Amino acid sequence: MDHRVDRAIEFIEMNYANNIGLRDLTKCVRLSTSRLAVLFQSEIGRSPLRYLKEIRIQKAAQLLSSDYLLSIKEVMGKVGLMSPSHFTHSFKDAFGVTPTEYRANSLSRLPSRSTLKIQARESLQESLTIDNRVQQYGIVDARLEQK
Repeated sequence: MDHRVDRAIEFIEMNYANNIGLRDLTKCVRLSTSRLAVLFQSEIGRSPLRYLKEIRIQKAAQLLSSDYLLSIKEVMGKVGLMSPSHFTHSFKDAFGVTPTEYRANSLSRLPSRSTLKIQARESLQESLTIDNRVQQYGIVDARLEQK
């Protein structure tokens, strides 16, 4: 891959959350707008701005499914997007659902409270069983004997 395209990709991936554009990329790689566009298209198969948009949407999806305390607008801000309608449209094009639906689907994949309680109870029972066996067979933790 052309080193200038590599540099442009690295710049995008490090600065996607900022208000960057084609002019910033051309300064970074020291190419004209048209030359960068041709190189990027031939190497990546899309324009630099299309790639930037895709990175922003991917990062937004990661935030939506991992940080439930952030509002949709806060997620947009963190990935450098300003227009809610443009974000929703682009997100739906990429994932087939709106950002709100995507987050709801992510939440539904989390274990429920009752599942977590059952897992905690099973873990506690297992710990108690181990403690009982330790007492029954006289097994002593070496760390306790040193005290």
